Amino acid sequence: MIQHLEDPTQLVWLVTGASSGLGLALVKCILARGDRVVATARDPSKLDALMPVLDVLPGRLYITYLDVTDTSEKIQSIMDAAILRWGRIDVLVNNAGIVEAIGPAEELGTTDLFRSNMETNFFGVVKCTNAILPHMRARREGTIVIVGSRSAFKTDAPGIGAYGASKAAAHAYGETIASELSRLNIRVTIVVPGLFRTPFNYASPVKPKFDDYNFFHDHAPAYLKMRRTTPEAADPEKGMDVVVDVVRGEGRAVGTGEWPLWLALGDDALTDVKFKLSNIGKTLAVWGDAGRGLKIE
Repeated sequence: MIQHLEDPTQLVWLVTGASSGLGLALVKCILARGDRVVATARDPSKLDALMPVLDVLPGRLYITYLDVTDTSEKIQSIMDAAILRWGRIDVLVNNAGIVEAIGPAEELGTTDLFRSNMETNFFGVVKCTNAILPHMRARREGTIVIVGSRSAFKTDAPGIGAYGASKAAAHAYGETIASELSRLNIRVTIVVPGLFRTPFNYASPVKPKFDDYNFFHDHAPAYLKMRRTTPEAADPEKGMDVVVDVVRGEGRAVGTGEWPLWLALGDDALTDVKFKLSNIGKTLAVWGDAGRGLKIE
């Protein structure tokens, strides 16, 4: 049964991977603004247990199962049911993600970790977006948020090849659909979070395979401990509050004048993105002329 909304300013969000970390923080921020949320997770019971903490009316929060690695057909069925809850989905947030292990790319490449990262962090985004787009195209309205990572800009850091590659693919996909959907009044933004204090920081090193990479494995435990304990980590709810500001055109988004294709969150994310772009600019300044004048004559 469709429950029609009385307040036209109230948005309906669907958030994947909402049981912990940035996803859970986002659900809290959305509800605090008075909007409605379809919160999805591979284990919805984790969200059921948090209902008293969220302190919301059941009429504004709908919890359902969604595994972004399921078949396109199953994801479509779940999306269709979610739309029926309140008659529409205004905002899709592709947040579900994994980082199962870190390690040298060659060692990760001897396992299924590259593939599993891609299945969740990239193909999951594609499947969920495809499932919601017919609804948004029919309405000529909607917002798609892709939660990426600064790791796609910091791929020179040892150990994050599988995760960084999957997020870079999601970034490129987001840029493509942004250009394709803008004429249909469907907005796309790619969120680039830095280091936030979430359970996502509890990855483990891949099992060592080649002695040549001992330098990585010798330092990995200290690196992972630093990520879990550093006081420099950002507050998830502060970060996700910015996302809600941007989508709703409130708070920090007021007066900016344009929709952001990219939204870097955290001082470290801003630094890493700027550093990457600066390095590309320097390389082009030195090597740009080497690639000129190659037309067929």
